[in-house]
Amino acid sequence: EKVAEVCRSAAPLEGRVVKVHRDVTQPEFRWGFVTQDSIGRVAQIEGSHAYVDFPQQKRWHCLARELEVEPIGDEVKMGSTVRLRTNTNPSGGWTSMEGDETGTVVQISGAGVVVAAMGNMWCGPIGEVEVAPEPEDCK
Repeated sequence: EKVAEVCRSAAPLEGRVVKVHRDVTQPEFRWGFVTQDSIGRVAQIEGSHAYVDFPQQKRWHCLARELEVEPIGDEVKMGSTVRLRTNTNPSGGWTSMEGDETGTVVQISGAGVVVAAMGNMWCGPIGEVEVAPEPEDCK
């Protein structure tokens, strides 16, 4: 597991789901609408610079070293069964994802996901969902 974590963090950043590194108090090019809790996808790397699409701000400019990979991006894939993260107040509303309700990821676009749940679609940032644990009766 530790080896997989090191490999993921060493992989190129372009296309990866990231957040601002927890040790960064003031990014080189300022915060804009991005916060320490924001989760987005790297749209482009140019040398030591990165451009990240966050739900709050597209093409946010920073230094690549100011970013860290958010593991949720490697875990949530097309077809994954997901639920809302604990203590999340979803920015897109609850619709069919209330409580521990689960759904299936049917689309991933940038930092957003579309989840089919209970005959409805839920759309929101990838940072608001997590892979649902397998039910006890399926283990």
